[in-house]
Parts: sequence; structure tokens; C-alpha cells
Amino acid sequence: MGKWRSEMTKQEFLDNLNDQLSGEVPSSVVFENVNYYRNYIDGEINSGKSEYDVLDSLGNPRLIAKTIIDTCQIEQQTAGGDGFGGYTYGEDGGVYRDETEQPYGKPPKLLRFSGWIVLAVVVLFILLILNIIFFLPGIFWWLLLAWMVYRWFRRRA
Repeated sequence: MGKWRSEMTKQEFLDNLNDQLSGEVPSSVVFENVNYYRNYIDGEINSGKSEYDVLDSLGNPRLIAKTIIDTCQIEQQTAGGDGFGGYTYGEDGGVYRDETEQPYGKPPKLLRFSGWIVLAVVVLFILLILNIIFFLPGIFWWLLLAWMVYRWFRRRA
């Protein structure tokens, strides 16, 4: 697998990836991917692997860029051409759709669930208002009746 490398450095790898992606995908996708691979390479080196071994395990940055470009084009076609979603990246250098983000289609269940919470709060608020309207006047009438009885007994005494 080391034939393509010819002793490529981390910076050369990232520059090559950046060059291959630039103009092919939105700049946010370029930035996201270059940052991902920079962080991945740094993390692997910090864990004790050599830069050579890390870059060798990733493979050719042109092939990685091609995979990212193809994935973005498929995503753009699937999304109706409106943009690119989030991606996750495997240790094998593959690009995978991040299922936690749902920029198109139905909102996540959490958002639909929060709609139910809002509805429940509104219903409880309406019930509270109805309780105040109908229950408190009842208490008011009982208090008024008790006050009248008290006054009546007080006059008699």
C-alpha cells in the first residue's frame, strides 16, 4: 500500500486532500474533511504510531477525496440538490452518512416528541384556566354564602 506515498508527510497528505476536494464539494465539506484527517492523524501519532504508518494505513488521499466527492454527489442528488449532510469517517478512510443529522425529510423523533410536550403544556394551561374560571367562582359563592350566614347570625345575636 506504500507505493503511492513516496514518503509523503502529514502536511503533504492534507494539502493533497484539500487540493483534490477544492472546487468539487462545498468549502465547508473541504474544511470538515481536512480537519477530520488532521485530527485523526495527530491522534494516531499521539497514541504512539509513526506518521508513516498512519498515512500508510489511510491510503491515497486522492482515493479518499474521490470517495468524499462521490458521496457528496449522491447526497446532493438524494437531497434534491440542496446541499450536503453530515458524514462520519471510518478508520479505513471510508466516508459514511451520519444518521444523527437529518437536514432533509422528517425531523428527528426528539423534535416530534418536543411537539407533544408543548401540546401537553398548552392543554394543562387551558385546564388550569378553566379550573380558575369555574372552580374559584364556586369558592367565591361558598365564601359569600358563609359570610352572609355569619352576618345573619351576628345580627341575631
